[in-house]
Amino acid sequence: MLKKVMPFVAFVKSQVAEKGPSVLESHLSFNESDVFEKNKDYILRSLDLDSLEICEASTYHDQKLVADVCPGKPMCKFEKRELDPVDKEHAQVTLVNIQPCTPFFKQSIKIYDTDTIDDIIARLKRTDRKLKAKQVEVYRYVDPVKGPRQLLAFDQPMMWNKRKLEKCEKIEYCPASGLKSGKNLIGDTLCYVVS
Repeated sequence: MLKKVMPFVAFVKSQVAEKGPSVLESHLSFNESDVFEKNKDYILRSLDLDSLEICEASTYHDQKLVADVCPGKPMCKFEKRELDPVDKEHAQVTLVNIQPCTPFFKQSIKIYDTDTIDDIIARLKRTDRKLKAKQVEVYRYVDPVKGPRQLLAFDQPMMWNKRKLEKCEKIEYCPASGLKSGKNLIGDTLCYVVS
């Protein structure tokens, strides 16, 4: 126990001498999670990440990892989340940008069983680097057979019965019937809008 306490005392003593008595406070004058949340988009772009999860040390599942976390010294843990699992059933889906005069085109990606819309958007952004810093919304056709065959109205690209897929919706894949979102069949073509 003494082996751990003495280096800590020496460290705190040097910090007080260098930065003043404010280092002895047990909490910060600002909320660290708010700082991370406000800068989340910047961190995602700068580190070229697909997603970022910010959580409190007290609620993290591995308490051994967060033992050294204290105010002013957050811990960063990087995990590889498999966006393209090998052993899951999937369907090849075409995502078409329906906005006129934009540099975003048709992309073909794999959608897996129990994917969320965030997973689909992350996979789409990974295939087209220009989408990395953009806001993307995904839409489905009400009629998955007739919808993709209709010509786009240049001045009204959202015409022809397109419905936004919400972030919380899960996509289910069934080899017999294809992709579904809830009770709605999706078909093999989705639309996306970039803002």
